[in-house]
Amino acid sequence: MTHLTIREIAEAWKDEKRPYVKLSTFAAYMLTLENHLLPYFGDMTELCETSVQSFVLEKLNAGLSVKTVKDILIVLKMIMSGQS
Repeated sequence: MTHLTIREIAEAWKDEKRPYVKLSTFAAYMLTLENHLLPYFGDMTELCETSVQSFVLEKLNAGLSVKTVKDILIVLKMIMSGQS
């Protein structure tokens, strides 16, 4: 069984999500993906708690607010929901 990368999962998610959200919302999701999630998680084939915690600490240490980091994690959760 081949494991998809987070990048491949995100591509499928974008195609599925696009018809159901406003253009502005979709654009915000794409910025979050391109600027934060894919550079960090894109080549991974699975998520573990440790990597997500490291990501959160990295973003907070870079000066992002707690709310911004939570918003990024919401997009990550949407992408990963339905994946086993």
